[in-house]
Amino acid sequence: MICIAGQNNIAVNFAEFLIKNNYQFIACTNRSDSGVNTFNRSFKSFCILNNIEIKFLDDLYELDNLIFISLEFDQIINPLKFKTKFLFNLHFSLLPKYKGMYTSALPILNGEKYSGVTIHEIDNGIDTGDILYQRKFSIENLNCEQLYNKYCTQGFELLKENFSNLISNKYVKKKQDKRKSTYFSKKTIDYKNLTINLNKTANEIECQVRAFYFPTKQYPLVLDRKIYKCEILKERSFNKPGEIIFENTDYFKISSIDFNLKLYKLNLDDLFLYARNGYIDKIIDLLNKNHNIKIRDVKGWDILIVSTYNGKIELVKFLIEVLNWDVNTINFNGTSFLMYAMTYASKSNDLRILEYSLNLNGLDFQHKDYRNKNVFEYALEYGNIDVINLLNQFKC
Repeated sequence: MICIAGQNNIAVNFAEFLIKNNYQFIACTNRSDSGVNTFNRSFKSFCILNNIEIKFLDDLYELDNLIFISLEFDQIINPLKFKTKFLFNLHFSLLPKYKGMYTSALPILNGEKYSGVTIHEIDNGIDTGDILYQRKFSIENLNCEQLYNKYCTQGFELLKENFSNLISNKYVKKKQDKRKSTYFSKKTIDYKNLTINLNKTANEIECQVRAFYFPTKQYPLVLDRKIYKCEILKERSFNKPGEIIFENTDYFKISSIDFNLKLYKLNLDDLFLYARNGYIDKIIDLLNKNHNIKIRDVKGWDILIVSTYNGKIELVKFLIEVLNWDVNTINFNGTSFLMYAMTYASKSNDLRILEYSLNLNGLDFQHKDYRNKNVFEYALEYGNIDVINLLNQFKC
């Protein structure tokens, strides 16, 4: 029996892989999993919707022939309590380095050029078991969010590639190198009191900004200003480290131990205000100032979704035709751009955005959200006959 123990997209994606390949499995979800989708999908919600049996950790100890796979699991595993020896963990680092916590931040903070993902056996230590498989990749210029997402995609691929070997006991173990081993606990970073140390070199400050940039969790604060991007300038610093030497509404420049830095202010509220009102010129202005306009809010809405929900057709066209926006963008619940176009049409009787969207190349008409419903099913719930008739022309 296979058990996936864990959370987030990595657990959901692997569960979908097992279902697609007709494997039977059970789940052990994290205690912190509320069943609500955030920037990651809820594994608990996925299991409930797909009738996957959920077990407590204690229930697993007496199971014979169990293959236990930990994917961001939040409980300490004691191998001696299990009857099985097939206990595996996918760890987000290139072990033996970065055992423990905060593997998406610490390699960036420490200026690492590479990280990776590791499948290892679970033993009595913390990420100390024998290494079975690894994948190494560059992390230069990545921020914390980008590195975490890379861990998830690369970890999933590593797991898929080697899963048959794992379940058939066809793998070679390798002891971890003692000299390269590092470990970090929860106390290493206090995320409730994040501060950027400005008495550092420009490179070290830039690494801190990237390491703490995770928009759906937190933004780095520099001198009480939210920052989304940091640029090291060629100008040597002659002022006191951390001193502001220039500032306007979009960015400010500070000195460091060696070089000056340009720090871009986050204007998230302005961006979504412009999207709600269809202000194309103001969004262009943000673009010209190097603002990241593809950022999402706490619900996973981007400005294409926001402008569609508010019926701003000219902005919708601009984003798709000029900026090549992804027409299959979804929010954190899997609700797609097309679903929002249908919703707006159903509520307002204004079919222009829906008619426009239905003729776009690459649009996925059969996409299902995380409740396993597609746009046609939701249209029936709204009951707008004009919308239903229009959609039925594209129904396969």
